[in-house]
Amino acid sequence: MAYRTIVVGTDGSPTAAAAVGAAVRLARRCRARLVLISGVRSEGFSEAAARAALAAAVEAAEARRVEVVRRALGGDPADRL
Repeated sequence: MAYRTIVVGTDGSPTAAAAVGAAVRLARRCRARLVLISGVRSEGFSEAAARAALAAAVEAAEARRVEVVRRALGGDPADRL
């Protein structure tokens, strides 16, 4: 497999952390760029929480020397992904 870009969403939850970990390992193995996305809703998950979740995921990716891009997007997370 020769993936160039891998996209994964995160909200900072344990399940999302597992997905980010798997995506980081795959990106490193494939030398792919990792795009981390967090959707922001008006209620329940603030922009600050999204940025914190993304920062933790970026830190994990950069520790493994994976090229990473982060995006915090407004709107329903499922729709944004």
